[in-house]
Amino acid sequence: MTDRPPRPSLLTVLKIGLGCLAMVIILIGATVILNWERIRTAYQSTVASLSDLQTVRTAIQTRYDTPNVVVLTKQLLTQPSGAGLPNRVLRIELVNPPFLKNLAEDELENKARNIAIDARTAHPSPSNFDGYEVVLTNQSAGVVTSGLKHRFVFRSDELSAPPDTPQ
Repeated sequence: MTDRPPRPSLLTVLKIGLGCLAMVIILIGATVILNWERIRTAYQSTVASLSDLQTVRTAIQTRYDTPNVVVLTKQLLTQPSGAGLPNRVLRIELVNPPFLKNLAEDELENKARNIAIDARTAHPSPSNFDGYEVVLTNQSAGVVTSGLKHRFVFRSDELSAPPDTPQ
């Protein structure tokens, strides 16, 4: 016959469980308090970045009479050596811009270059970007029409200087 220790009562289990829960809450609270400055700085930086992107989006929407504009940033962490591609990129996508119907294929790159210049001019901190990617998309009834998505990537040094910056 084996002697088994007595089973703990439900009240004892609840006390232990609540004690563990309280410790977890205290640890989370302490972590937040100790890192509050970092959390606040990250939050403020994110809000500022989103505001900057909204400024660019509004400027491009107004300038090109296109309500469907997507603006985002992306960072290439790795790239082939000697590729000469930008690392920090501001991506601007215009969906169904009115001018797309009237432009010949050979005029699209120049139009995309102008959009990139306008985006750089509208952004409060254009020096944050090594390059600009412009995507012109023609959609019909929610389905992307094949062959009508054009993508252009420009390094910052390929774009002419903004009007207020001497060349």
